[in-house]
Amino acid sequence: MAEVARKVESYNLAYRLAWKHISEDEKRKQPNIARLLHNSIRRQLSEGATEPVFIASEALEDVGESLDRESDGGF
Repeated sequence: MAEVARKVESYNLAYRLAWKHISEDEKRKQPNIARLLHNSIRRQLSEGATEPVFIASEALEDVGESLDRESDGGF
């Protein structure tokens, strides 16, 4: 049970940290940005990541790459 609580806490903190670094303009232009962020954080946690700051940083990179692919017609 402690493991689940730790993952929930890490998820929440990583999400909040990452969300603050996405501009309001980008949030409006990309309605799926929350889902992309969620998917990246969940993937990292399932792979064993534990540090919320590093998880948030990688999630922002993942979101940026996904948005770049979408704008290039890759999706």
